Amino acid sequence: MTDHSTPPAQRRETVHESLLEMATDPLYVVTDGVLETVNGPFVDLTGYDRCELVGMSAEELVHEDDLAEWGHRFELFVESDTTDEERLVGRIISKNGSEIPVECRLSLLGSESTDGRKVVGRVRDLREQRQQDKKLDVLNRALRHNIRNEMNVVVGKATQLKTVDDEGYRTAAEKIEEVGRRVINLSEKARLAQEHIGIPADEDCRLELVEVVEHVIMKFGIEYPDATIETDLPADVSARAPPSFEVALQELLENAVIHHPSGDGPVTVEITSDEQHVDIRIIDECEPIPSQIQRTINRGSEEPLQHNDGLGLWIVKWAVETVGGTLCFQRRTDDLGNVVTLTFERIGEEST
Repeated sequence: MTDHSTPPAQRRETVHESLLEMATDPLYVVTDGVLETVNGPFVDLTGYDRCELVGMSAEELVHEDDLAEWGHRFELFVESDTTDEERLVGRIISKNGSEIPVECRLSLLGSESTDGRKVVGRVRDLREQRQQDKKLDVLNRALRHNIRNEMNVVVGKATQLKTVDDEGYRTAAEKIEEVGRRVINLSEKARLAQEHIGIPADEDCRLELVEVVEHVIMKFGIEYPDATIETDLPADVSARAPPSFEVALQELLENAVIHHPSGDGPVTVEITSDEQHVDIRIIDECEPIPSQIQRTINRGSEEPLQHNDGLGLWIVKWAVETVGGTLCFQRRTDDLGNVVTLTFERIGEEST
């Protein structure tokens, strides 16, 4: 039953406070830069008593290195009258002086009142995630190290067996060596994937693509001297592309060359652009990229891949998407090969 003796505004405040307290994430409400309401998890995170937090300036909790940026972005968010969230990543300082890495997501609460604009903040403690990342990093490094070392032993023994005067042994040894080298290669691709999976998007990231493409092709030619690589490049063009673009291009060139029946098939790299975008196309003369790999890459799903090549394409996808680029698979119009296209935002001379 509604208590009509309580003013509507006060009833709304009571509902808001009840909802905040029911949440498991640390939540707070700020009005004009002052903490107005906090829930239990936020109290636990900061180490302050609730009575100490309510009425405190939110700036007092923010690390001094993050204060200027957070304050500026907070003001812009409040004044923007947007329905979108604002995401802040940095550190807050607990009562005992500990630095806590956090992600804060801000939302506007209703319309502006006589007391000012209310902002709800939801906080995520990043310490657990960082500890988990460190553990995974250690495990991945140990696993790759052991795989590489053990498989090198296997490949070495297989090489010795190939000298035995027995056709059956030699055939088996060649197969063992082939599989062993594939496993070593897969371990190396896993290392590349781990290095580039977490590259943060950088809105100011800029690459002169023609220069980078020519550099990658030069290095690739040293590793694959029998491969034929043709280019169709403009004099220069710049785009918002990640440093890992070099790794992505290397992966695509390798796929195009080694999957050709000759083992060193021809490949063409061309760059075209309009006022907004730059397209880098890698054109080969290979069989179609398996549809299962294309589906899993395009959907971003976690279905098991049945080809080691799929991991290389994941590396390409992760590298491209760090800056909002796209990856596209097509067949050539003559159906004699594949066309893999990387698209980035173009940066003109006026942006320098």
